[in-house]
Amino acid sequence: SYTELVSKNVDTGMGMERIAAVLQGVNNVYDTDVLKQIKEGVEAYANETHKNIFEEITPDSALRATRIITDHTRAITFMAADGVVPGNKDQGYVMRRLARRAIREALVLGIHQGLFERIAPRVIALYEEAYPELQNSAMIMDVLRREENIFSQTLTRGLKEFEKMLRDKKDLTGNDAFVLYDTYGFPKELSEEEARRIGLPVSQLFEEEFLIEMEQQKDRSRTATTGQFKGGLADDSETVTRYHTATHLMYKALRNILGEHVMQRGSNITADRMRFDFSHDEKVTPEQIKQVEDMVNDVITKDLPLNCEEMPKDTAFEKGAIGAFGEKYPATVKVYTVGDSKDWYSKEICGGPHVKKTGEIGKFKILKEESSSAGVRRIKAVIE
Repeated sequence: SYTELVSKNVDTGMGMERIAAVLQGVNNVYDTDVLKQIKEGVEAYANETHKNIFEEITPDSALRATRIITDHTRAITFMAADGVVPGNKDQGYVMRRLARRAIREALVLGIHQGLFERIAPRVIALYEEAYPELQNSAMIMDVLRREENIFSQTLTRGLKEFEKMLRDKKDLTGNDAFVLYDTYGFPKELSEEEARRIGLPVSQLFEEEFLIEMEQQKDRSRTATTGQFKGGLADDSETVTRYHTATHLMYKALRNILGEHVMQRGSNITADRMRFDFSHDEKVTPEQIKQVEDMVNDVITKDLPLNCEEMPKDTAFEKGAIGAFGEKYPATVKVYTVGDSKDWYSKEICGGPHVKKTGEIGKFKILKEESSSAGVRRIKAVIE
């Protein structure tokens, strides 16, 4: 039974899952009621894809692989639900490392494809009641499926290259790891793990050597996004206000056309143009660009009203409002709704200036779509 603490300021650092392990009388978190079901799903899929696999590999290898896949698949499922997409910097880089490590360990269990397709739905089913954001399963699965497809195509070839490159080496250097990363998308952590797996020492200068090779990208593994979102407004003039409102319309159109994995990653607005960065792995096609343009201009033509309400942040998200990924919002936020309260086009958390009706914006035109960074696209547009 539970006993209420007299002083509620004791923090042992145990974490909820370790507490659950103690209360359930098991030896580790992977045998607690929820994680155990994910782990059992991994084991069942391994047996389906490679019969007797657990008799062919060592118990330690099996335990390591099932635990890594269990933990990492759960983590990236939640990250996808929060709008993170695999990439080469910030949260996206962490997500990509976790996904690729899970895919690599799946090979140990004889699983060569369909890992996330099989395990992620189990994660969603177990947690979605407590975490409603997981109910957007189509978007989550799309993100995970694409990452697995991308990496699976190069993993086997990359492992062969790893073995060939290091066949006559005395140790793994940071330079070796960079070549594998640059050519095959191997995170350096995966190179280190592969070296240790075959008993190859890692160079004492490994980190330094790798950082020299990666000097221009040395902040990739950082998870903080300090100062990334500043609102992006040059001023609050009438023209900039029109551009800012058009950004809201385009953001919603992109999510409608490309999918709900699209999240704002940054914006910059001047009196001459708007620039908008968003999460998306692929080049936006000319057909999709036209669809976005047409949708935005249709909303402008309808001359829909914009209404602003202040409400608690949690209430805003419950009502369907979206925001910029990674932005820290206060407890009370302003929510701008485009359209009538019952039949609205978009609903977004924002503190910037807006027009009163969409008809004030003018004709919207996309000038250019390009890559901003891995997993992030950029659109430049004007109002004519």
